[in-house]
Amino acid sequence: MASEGKGFLSDRDVERIAAAVKNTIKTDFTIDILSEVQATVRKVFDEFVSEIKSEVVVLKQEINTLKTENENLRLSIDELEQYGRRNAVGISGIPEKTGEDTDAIVRDVANKMGVDIHDVDISRTHRSGKPGQSRPRQINTLKTENENLRLSIDELEQYGRRNAVGISGIPEKTGEDTDAIVRDVANKMGVDIHDVDISRTHRSGKPGQSRPRQILVKFVRYNTKRKLLKSRRVMKSVPSLNNVFINDDLTKRRQELYRKARDLWKDRKITKTWTWDGKIFLTDKTNKKFRIDSECDLDPFRTPRSMELTTTSYAAALSGCT
Repeated sequence: MASEGKGFLSDRDVERIAAAVKNTIKTDFTIDILSEVQATVRKVFDEFVSEIKSEVVVLKQEINTLKTENENLRLSIDELEQYGRRNAVGISGIPEKTGEDTDAIVRDVANKMGVDIHDVDISRTHRSGKPGQSRPRQINTLKTENENLRLSIDELEQYGRRNAVGISGIPEKTGEDTDAIVRDVANKMGVDIHDVDISRTHRSGKPGQSRPRQILVKFVRYNTKRKLLKSRRVMKSVPSLNNVFINDDLTKRRQELYRKARDLWKDRKITKTWTWDGKIFLTDKTNKKFRIDSECDLDPFRTPRSMELTTTSYAAALSGCT
């Protein structure tokens, strides 16, 4: 044991000092740890709040953008719809009769007004609306409404092309007469087309491309287009038309959709694909026909199951498709 004389610390004194130092170090260490934890929690909390605020700002901006886009799409639809009605009138006050001939009714009304109208002047007449049908339910989701508006614009744009076809594979020449080219192709197919049947023809796209640009043809009457498309089967027997193709004039959205359908055909996942009146169709391995309205409709054919698709399994495959 150490001496307790003057100038020396006793063992008891040493133990007391050691305990005091230990408590001091422990207290300081605890305080430091708590301070560090508090600072870390505060930092994480501040970062989290800042991130949430940023996300809220972005979401508000997206909502405002969607609202603006919605309004612009509504205006575009209205413009396109009204343009599609530029040759149309509505006649009200005519009593309805079972089996009535609305074309004859219109001609009769016009005749009484001193206006001479013939069958060739009328594209179509019909009664509008369905008796007892309620209004379509309103869609409140902005993104869903946006997509529906885009589809409506696509429908209207495709309707505006209902009398048009695209002819590809015709070599380009300087100073060419595209009207004459169209008449010549039709003549080789056995279809008699005259100048009065053609509204407009032109090459589409910018010149100087690696392959000839297609010729877009808009006919005056839908029946002329229909007659030409129905005669495509004879093109294989005409040597000069072996590399010429005639198809519906599709919107950009439908062109892309049809391209992807053709890719499935090239991969031998379907047996055939074609368009008619701006609509896209295909047949699966069992020769069952399906109409394709969106890329989602193609998904079931990208899997091996497409070889045994039924109407029920096809609908089930699309049940989660949006």
